[in-house]
Amino acid sequence: IRTEDPRLLTTGGVYVDDLRTPELSVAARLTFVRSPVAHARITGIDTSEAISEPGVIAVLTVQDMDDLAPPPPDSGEGPSEAPAPIGGVWSEPLLAADTVRYVGEPVAVVITDSGYQGEDAADLVSVDYDPLPAVVGPAAAVADETLLFPAAGTNVMATHPVPTDDAPFEACEVVVEQDIVNQRVACLPMEGRATAASLANGKLTVWHSSQNAQLCRFIVAGVLGMDPAQVRVVVPDVGGGFGAKVGIDRDAIIVAWAARKTGRALRWAETRSENLVGMTQGRAQLQHVKIGGNRDGRILAYRI
Repeated sequence: IRTEDPRLLTTGGVYVDDLRTPELSVAARLTFVRSPVAHARITGIDTSEAISEPGVIAVLTVQDMDDLAPPPPDSGEGPSEAPAPIGGVWSEPLLAADTVRYVGEPVAVVITDSGYQGEDAADLVSVDYDPLPAVVGPAAAVADETLLFPAAGTNVMATHPVPTDDAPFEACEVVVEQDIVNQRVACLPMEGRATAASLANGKLTVWHSSQNAQLCRFIVAGVLGMDPAQVRVVVPDVGGGFGAKVGIDRDAIIVAWAARKTGRALRWAETRSENLVGMTQGRAQLQHVKIGGNRDGRILAYRI
């Protein structure tokens, strides 16, 4: 029996959006403006109508991100093993700049006194999109007919070659080959993504629903260009993760940045629809499997 189970089953848990710490007592709410299209050029963003709405504190776009260091240059050796930030041809801004690459990509944020005001004001942010061909599924991605990062020259971010020697199969009595589709899945935790952030005395505190507080701290510090000693990450109870909450993703980093930018304590808890389009998803694999063995069921060779 896990030590936390009696409390969770009786009095219940305390999740990010339940927190009532003094730093968050007057926290404002952050609402995302998200792309409704999978791939397009952004030709204009008009925030004037939204900013005049009651309760709106600020409306921020990528143009306001003038306090971030540019991403690291391309090393020429492909993507780094470090989780963030990715530089070179694969770099993307926290808020979309000139291009959106998936439905739900954050384009702007609205900061308001309450969450309901944020939803109304976000609808008033006008974004002009010039649609581009969408890339749907791994087969279309590797075809490279439409590139999401044109400077990369490909959609293939990393390759891991495997041996193609067929000699081990020559001694097999039976050889079977099969194409296998492992469908894309949404992790769908009961508690969606949630983040709160506050800046005080030069130190940024981030409350986040995550499976790894240390990794969160490393990523936030790296992306925001801060000394890790200036960043504190607090992980309260977590209502499910399933691997998608191992670190901290783009949307949550935006919350931390916006708190530093505005000097206001901020809260964000995503809706279920946001979770389905914005959270990291899994699988979506196309695999060609070759298995060889004897007729008694003994496997002698395997390649995927």
